[in-house]
Formats: sequence, C-alpha cells, structure tokens
Amino acid sequence: MNLGLGGRPVDDSHAQSSEVTVQVDGRAFRLPRKTTGAGLRLAAGLESGEDRDLYLERAGLAEDKSVADADQVDLDDGMVFFSTPRTILQG
Repeated sequence: MNLGLGGRPVDDSHAQSSEVTVQVDGRAFRLPRKTTGAGLRLAAGLESGEDRDLYLERAGLAEDKSVADADQVDLDDGMVFFSTPRTILQG
C-alpha cells in the first residue's frame, strides 16, 4: 500500500480500475492511477512548470500541496487540482 499526495493510503490491489477521474482547473480528466506532475499538466493542456504552479486541493484548513513535474502522483477518484501563475504582477 502506498500513500497518495493527500497522505491517504492508496490500495494497489488489482481489483481497482486502472483509470480515475480527477479535476484540473475545473475540468474533468480520465487518467491512469499512477502518473506524474508532468502527466497531469499534459492531460490538462497546461504549459510546462516554467509559468504555472500546480496544486492538489486539500479539504478544510490543510495547506494545498504543490505538485512538481517530476513528482510521482497516486491518483484517487475525485481528486481536485488547480494551477496558478508562478509570478503575479502587482497592478
């Protein structure tokens, strides 16, 4: 058993589907259970990590988790990710 990004146990049994549905920036995507930050970006049509940061949204007061391109990600159905500009210019 592995731990997913949220620290929750992820069951690696063969009974699970090899794909799950997750959201990135409000859009649903069907992805393999095991992927990388770069795989999430590619599926969502996001630019490389140079311009935008990718985060896993966590419930409650827990701090959202940054996801780097090289991170190994164990996905669960319903996980929610969002991206933000790396640099925010003050107006």
